[in-house]
Amino acid sequence: MSSSTLPLALPERIRRTALAAFSAVLVSLCAASCNSSDDDNSGMSTSGGGGGELGATGTLTLSGPDTPSIGTEFVVGDGAREIDGTMPSGYLFVDAPKMFTASEYAASDFDPLQDIVGFDPQNTTLFAVIVDEAGIILGVSMGLRIDGTDYGYTCTTDAGAAGQSCGDVVFDQDADQFIFNGVILEPNQSAGSTDLLTLDGVISLNE
Repeated sequence: MSSSTLPLALPERIRRTALAAFSAVLVSLCAASCNSSDDDNSGMSTSGGGGGELGATGTLTLSGPDTPSIGTEFVVGDGAREIDGTMPSGYLFVDAPKMFTASEYAASDFDPLQDIVGFDPQNTTLFAVIVDEAGIILGVSMGLRIDGTDYGYTCTTDAGAAGQSCGDVVFDQDADQFIFNGVILEPNQSAGSTDLLTLDGVISLNE
């Protein structure tokens, strides 16, 4: 998917992280060859091995016109941090029962084919929450592919940016929880995404 399929006025870090997430659902035609052709672990932190140490659990309820196609729940299977240089730039979550191979990934190197155990390009949901160095949420993105059709959604907390405002999403750092209360994402022009998607629920980090 090219960058033109996301709102260009979104903060660059939101757009870049969303693109990394959406790449996971756009590789069905090359999955077998890509998975066997490149074996290096350049995207992994040294904390990995046999599943990430960060981890996450939780369920988000989905509502909106697209739910007959994408379902009404996102059940979290695992979570990992995305690192930009030495600073956290986001959190990645994958649907159960899949898991990440490490607890942290370089933002530029994340490759779902190598970095998600059980990755299936035809049936994997990647969910990303983009944060700044203080843990302030900048945006949210979600990408998935179902029966060969791509679905993608984004929102931003930047009041000055174009695109859908997320609304009530909070990172409770004391409880290590992301809390979503009627958070609204807009479709990113993927073939299957047709309307706004609303999220409710809690994702807990298992640190």
